[in-house]
Amino acid sequence: MKSALCNLPAESNGVFRASVVLINKYRDFERKLAKHVLTWVVHAKVDLTVTQLQDSFAMQETSKGENYREHKPPEDLVVSVGAGLIIKESEKGTLRLIHESAKEHLLRQNIMLKNPDLEMAKTCLTCLLVDETHDDGKPLFLSYAASHWISHIGKNCRGADEEANVAILNLLSDSTKLSRVFKAIPGSLGYGLSDITGLHAAVYFNLRSHAEKLINTRFNVNARCSNGQTALHWAVKLGRRSLSKYLIQNLADTNIRDNFKDTPLHVALKESVMDNIGIVQNLVAGGAKLNIPGALGLTALSWAIRYGPTAVAEILLKSQNDVNSEISPGWTSLRELFYHDHSSLQPPGSSAHRWTSLKDAVEQHVRYLIDVVLDRGANLNLATSDGWLPLIHAIQTKSPSRVQRLLEREPLPADVNKRDLKQNWSPLRWAFSYISPDIARLLIEYEADVNEKNDDGWVPLIQAVREIPLTQVARDKYEDIIWLLLKKGAHLETLDKEKRPALFYAVKSRNKNILWLLATAGSNSNASIRLHSNMLLDLALAKNDYSIAWLLCEHGADPNATNEGMTLMHRASRFGKLEDVNFLLDRKADVSHRDDAGYTALHLAVLGEFDTIVAELALGASRQGHLEVCDRKGNTALIIATLKRRTSMVQMLLHYRASCETPGHKGLTALHHAAKLGFNDGLRMMVRMAGDVNLRDHAGYSAVHHAVMSNNANTQTIDILEGGGADLNARAGRKELTPLMLAKHLRKHSFVSQLQEKAISRRRSNAT
Repeated sequence: MKSALCNLPAESNGVFRASVVLINKYRDFERKLAKHVLTWVVHAKVDLTVTQLQDSFAMQETSKGENYREHKPPEDLVVSVGAGLIIKESEKGTLRLIHESAKEHLLRQNIMLKNPDLEMAKTCLTCLLVDETHDDGKPLFLSYAASHWISHIGKNCRGADEEANVAILNLLSDSTKLSRVFKAIPGSLGYGLSDITGLHAAVYFNLRSHAEKLINTRFNVNARCSNGQTALHWAVKLGRRSLSKYLIQNLADTNIRDNFKDTPLHVALKESVMDNIGIVQNLVAGGAKLNIPGALGLTALSWAIRYGPTAVAEILLKSQNDVNSEISPGWTSLRELFYHDHSSLQPPGSSAHRWTSLKDAVEQHVRYLIDVVLDRGANLNLATSDGWLPLIHAIQTKSPSRVQRLLEREPLPADVNKRDLKQNWSPLRWAFSYISPDIARLLIEYEADVNEKNDDGWVPLIQAVREIPLTQVARDKYEDIIWLLLKKGAHLETLDKEKRPALFYAVKSRNKNILWLLATAGSNSNASIRLHSNMLLDLALAKNDYSIAWLLCEHGADPNATNEGMTLMHRASRFGKLEDVNFLLDRKADVSHRDDAGYTALHLAVLGEFDTIVAELALGASRQGHLEVCDRKGNTALIIATLKRRTSMVQMLLHYRASCETPGHKGLTALHHAAKLGFNDGLRMMVRMAGDVNLRDHAGYSAVHHAVMSNNANTQTIDILEGGGADLNARAGRKELTPLMLAKHLRKHSFVSQLQEKAISRRRSNAT
């Protein structure tokens, strides 16, 4: 018969009827077992093993499952009573119908239990209520009974009779048995937990009516199981909106934290369950607090902002009594939103397209929620307890669109000049600090203080000029900012802590565009250039940038401006910078100006032995009539050149009509010094140019006397002086000594001999 059944066409009924007839001929016990086995094989939610069917039959045979093992039928009988309608799967060990059409035939026959689901549910409940203290082991049927009794009895136990309802209430009232039940359901919410209450179980199995009965008996609605969760935690986790609302209405505490520190609201946010929004609304309406930290240290509001969904986050944001309150120290909802927008980095291995899509979604989420917070009246100018401000954060994260959103918000826009509390920096300063020209421009356009004062001397205009980037695009943006700063009234004359104006840094960077902007900014630009002429021109000349120096002079720079008594011409002459000298001469610089030591530029050039510069300055001084200016010691440039025995310089100075007769210290002229030094090359040129070679110093000595008194002069010196018309008999000093008398007095024998010979020669000449 079994072989025939296996090969039977689906539409055939004959063999099935034969099996039914055979079953009806069984004795009472075998017939009862056959009905049980066929019922469970047909209506079970999963395939059952022979052992599970043995246990289920034994449970059905006892009222409370006591000593159920005594009622277990033999294993081979469980299969054989099926009269060939069931077979055992060799691999799984489970039973199934011999053919798929057998179920239809069996349902038409009065061969299975009446109201099978109810009877199966009650059998499952009997198994669940077995007193373990009277049992030497757990039935293998327990896992099926625990997992599927509720599906047999129907939604909200609509198919339960009085006996089933009593069994359910008995189960819900026994915490030990409930722990046993959930331990038999792998992966269930209560798996491995103790102290599970009937209310937890009613929520788990979605038994609304039984939950109501428990609560009506003054059941502790906030009782916790071993992981600290209440029935409300479970209702939320399982997405039981109606039950969660009912629990809240009956004083379930929405703010109890489980052992992981999560409240029901945290659980709702973490679980992707149906009707999540409705559950969140119930919790919020029930007084759920948004500022309680959860398992990861995040408040519910923080979690919703970071991980969404957007609709839930919006509910929480709109539930805040005060949108400016801190949900954790230093953190408002607006701050959470601002940080979340840029807190994520692209995960390793993720595709660029997928990451872009995710990032776009995050940005849309945050942008929408920021509008929600702003519309609720967030105070953009109220710093958090640790000093955080929205506008400065938007600047630091380089978000021009967000900066603009905050500045244009009406009413109560962000204060464009509101400084942070830690560093006392303005938004504009932060924009420059983060090298964000687009944001800086926005701030200036929205009336940032372009002349703000800072203790460290920081100035917007100076910062913009001194931090010019290298790339052309960025440089163009900074030039636009500088133009805008000037347009908004930035003061050119303001100095930084180094006492330097913006013009200084324009010259330093050699940026002619910016320098031109500053130089043509308005009526005060020339005044500022004039005020800082020496500094600006000195820097331009130091960089050998004569075009910038020219531009400065064209806009008011004074080439004669001094610094510590020295003009630019002094410095150029002192350090031998010929091109600087020529530039300054072209700009009509005054060569007669004396520094604090009394030196003119020509003096310094002579002292530095810069022949070419001496030539240029001598020409200029000659034209201006300043060749005879003396230093503090009374020395002219020619005297200094003589003292340094610089033949070429003496020649140049004499060429430009420098006088060798101008008296200096103690009345000494260049001629006196040349004679005294035995500087014969210079002396020879001077005697040709001198109007009076016998000019006396303050002591009455002539050049010849100085030559005789000197240890450096020689007989050639006397010859040169005589050739120039020097009086060899001139008397000088208190003793009225002639050069010969002086030579004898000083025992200068060579001079004595020379002068005696010249005297004899003159007498002979006179005698003839």
